[in-house]
Amino acid sequence: MSEHTKGPLLLGKKGMGVIKGGPMHEYTNGSAQSQLFLAMVGQDMSDQERDANAEHLINCWNSHYDLMAALQRYLNCDPSRDAGGDTPAAQARAAFAKAGAAC
Repeated sequence: MSEHTKGPLLLGKKGMGVIKGGPMHEYTNGSAQSQLFLAMVGQDMSDQERDANAEHLINCWNSHYDLMAALQRYLNCDPSRDAGGDTPAAQARAAFAKAGAAC
């Protein structure tokens, strides 16, 4: 399995749902861009909804590692905090597992 694109993402051209990030792609006409993907699930979306979806994806992507690090520091990777079953600590560990991380 290959690695995902590194670094923060940015919103591209307004109204298009363009999410930019990663390496620049150069084209034969001399133009270049770092478009990663378009946030366009339904064609009946307004420009504002497309941009809102793109911004939400960008916020999730860009905050992922900071949130994971904060949870790891909070839990201090101490399984004894899970005592009692369905605790906030146990729920946080389940979220780590869902994100493909361990604590």
